[in-house]
Amino acid sequence: MVPSVGARVPAGRSASNGSEGPGHLVPPPRSALSFTVSEKEAAAEAAEIRKALAERDRKVAAGICPECGEGLEPRRLDGCCIYGACGHRIGHGRL
Repeated sequence: MVPSVGARVPAGRSASNGSEGPGHLVPPPRSALSFTVSEKEAAAEAAEIRKALAERDRKVAAGICPECGEGLEPRRLDGCCIYGACGHRIGHGRL
């Protein structure tokens, strides 16, 4: 069994990383996904996301499904989700 991050390993037992000793803390695993980005890269990515969301909103306002390009009418409400005629979820709220 692998101890969770920050868990104390009982005395005389070894952690999954081979460390031994009483009360040894298991270090967090290194992830291939952990990285840092510069402020410039973060701002560029945020601008790209805002642009994509604005394009999606424009399509929905024009009655076009942003997923498949089909017409959205008639829309249907299922619980709090709004679906277009094509079956794709286009948002939530009221019709």
